Amino acid sequence: MVEWFRQLNLVQRYSLVALPVLLLAMMILGWWVGREIKTGIINRVSGDSALFVENFVVENLQELAGQDFISEGNQRNLGQLLNEGGLGSEIAAFKIWLPSGKVVYGDRQGEVLEVEHDLEEAFEGQVHAGITLLEDAENSNLKSQYGQLLEIYVPIRLAKTNRVIAVVEFYQAVDALRATIFKAQRQSWLMVALVMLGAYILLVNIVRQGHGIIVKQQNVLTQQVQTLNTLLRQNEELTERVRRASLRTAAHNEQFLSRISKELDEGPMQELSLSLAQMDSVASAPREKQTPLLAAIYQSLYKVTQDIRNIASGLRLPELEPLGVSDIIDRVVRDHERRTRSFVEVKVNNLPRYVMLPIKATLFRMLQESLAHVYHHSEASMPQVFVQMVTRDKLLVEVRDQGAGHDAKQQPQGVYMGLSGMRERIESVGGTFAIHSHVGQGMSLRAEIPLNGEVYEAPEVAYELGAVA
Repeated sequence: MVEWFRQLNLVQRYSLVALPVLLLAMMILGWWVGREIKTGIINRVSGDSALFVENFVVENLQELAGQDFISEGNQRNLGQLLNEGGLGSEIAAFKIWLPSGKVVYGDRQGEVLEVEHDLEEAFEGQVHAGITLLEDAENSNLKSQYGQLLEIYVPIRLAKTNRVIAVVEFYQAVDALRATIFKAQRQSWLMVALVMLGAYILLVNIVRQGHGIIVKQQNVLTQQVQTLNTLLRQNEELTERVRRASLRTAAHNEQFLSRISKELDEGPMQELSLSLAQMDSVASAPREKQTPLLAAIYQSLYKVTQDIRNIASGLRLPELEPLGVSDIIDRVVRDHERRTRSFVEVKVNNLPRYVMLPIKATLFRMLQESLAHVYHHSEASMPQVFVQMVTRDKLLVEVRDQGAGHDAKQQPQGVYMGLSGMRERIESVGGTFAIHSHVGQGMSLRAEIPLNGEVYEAPEVAYELGAVA
């Protein structure tokens, strides 16, 4: 039961809890209002009776101030009032009491009876009224006939004074009175029920509206918390990614320096060593052989100069700021063709005219490193370069070759060493980099570089450089 209650929402819980509370409040309020209505009606009837007594009965009882009996003439007048008056027709019993407890008129006339509490209040000057069950011994003769009667005590005062000289006690039938009381109570209960029902509906509606606002705000807060958690996870991932990138960058720098050392050792250093060996032989060679040796030394030194220049040009970026995207592609391709004495097929389409400098540098290095990688590790004679702006915010760059290819799962360690730093560079600007290679199908180096909305002019028209496949 408790678990079922916990599964309910706020409106359902409030509806279940508030209903018995309001029902209890309605019962208490209805009982109180009904009691007050009953008391009010009885007081009204007793007031009317007291008014009747003061207007018609009091003058016939003034003689009781000096004697303990009612004269015959006044008794006749009282009899006529009770038999002929409208109120008299409703009176079931009538007594007149003296302060001593003596009944001077009505049932048990002449007897001295015990003065009860209600009668004492009347002798003190208070009008008392109430429905009685006729349990007193003096009313035993009425109980069998009526069961219940309205009992009223009215004090009789001496003219022009507050002295109570007698008390009139009379009993009225309660059938019409009870019908009046029941009707008034029923109307009051109906009104209380309607008010409570309206209050219940109003409160439930208020709670429902409040619950809707709370749920809406809770959903917003939940969404914000989820967004915050997502951002925190992304931040953690980016932090970890930066940490790994820092470690990889340090390793790549070492690999890059090792590659430069290897290129210097395998190229210029060997030529310099050969030139030094030839210079040692120049001094001991005959004069006629010195000229060819010097020419050979000159050629070696010239080649060393060219190799060092090529290595240096590969290390530094050209001035990219004034260049457009198509100019950068053309610059990289021409430098590669001049350095390797090879040919590159280029296809571009829908290029942006100008992008930010970091994007230019990324594009330049990606093409430069990819063409160098294909040249050193592919048997194909002519690589292919494809560059296209696939969306306004993304630039696709792909370098292919038609070489023998290889199985990526069995690729020896270190073959992609030169492209590791390029992957980091592309991912650092939010892009992606992938290498696809299959035996007999060549190799494809593919990068998607985000432009981040940094397109300043309309896209260029498509054009091609070199041979078309």
